Amino acid sequence: MSLGAIILIPAGKGDAALAPLLGAPVALRALGAVLVPREDVHAVAVAPPAIHEALKREADRFGLGELEKILAPKADERQSVLAALAELPDGVDVVVVHHGLTALCPTARVVELVASARESGAAMCALPIRTPVFSSKDELESPLQGPLCTVHWPAAFQREVLTVMLRTATEPELLSCLGAAGRTLRKVAGDRDAFPVEDEADLTRALEAWGRRATEYTFLWPRPGEAGEGSLGQPGPEVTTEGFFNTPMDVTNVTIPDTPVDEES
Repeated sequence: MSLGAIILIPAGKGDAALAPLLGAPVALRALGAVLVPREDVHAVAVAPPAIHEALKREADRFGLGELEKILAPKADERQSVLAALAELPDGVDVVVVHHGLTALCPTARVVELVASARESGAAMCALPIRTPVFSSKDELESPLQGPLCTVHWPAAFQREVLTVMLRTATEPELLSCLGAAGRTLRKVAGDRDAFPVEDEADLTRALEAWGRRATEYTFLWPRPGEAGEGSLGQPGPEVTTEGFFNTPMDVTNVTIPDTPVDEES
């Protein structure tokens, strides 16, 4: 058995994915999170074509040979994940799907996700909602008692479960496919520092989180003497960070039917 990883970088977010966070591209820090110890990891990225060359060059510079292929996005997230899934070798039994801008996710969290997915079929990080939730001016439920949670990437799936779910559903987004397939995610305790790094404020927040928790994250270091022209160390014309912090973060809330994770706010 081996572990597959699919890193999703949305269209229009390529420059943000290449932005340096403590010297390493945001997307490579996201990839590093899913490099689970004692697992043979095979990774595929889905990214805007304009950054393929730079992303591969940076992966090589940091010695991340686990990134075996970079694909262009398909029409929607479901089709992109299906295409990436087809590129993973036959021996992969569990697939971790991760957002390429969610740079800081502790490796221990991913280890727990993979173990949970191997047992249950599908797992994702979840945090309880601790503020009131309203619909049409009526309060839905007390957040401390009800089942409303917010989830964040990464998620992990048995390969067969993910394949069937994507092939039978028609919804464009991965989480919508889960709901349409009637599949319940097993919740793993979420992490409030696992957020997409999309603007300067996010970078500042990520640096603060790193300062508190550096030992929990994968250590990335470039190979000696390989910071060549066009790398993030010396940006070439195709690698620019100008104007890439201008899109608000997407927040996905889903209802998970059992008791929410009890984590201190």
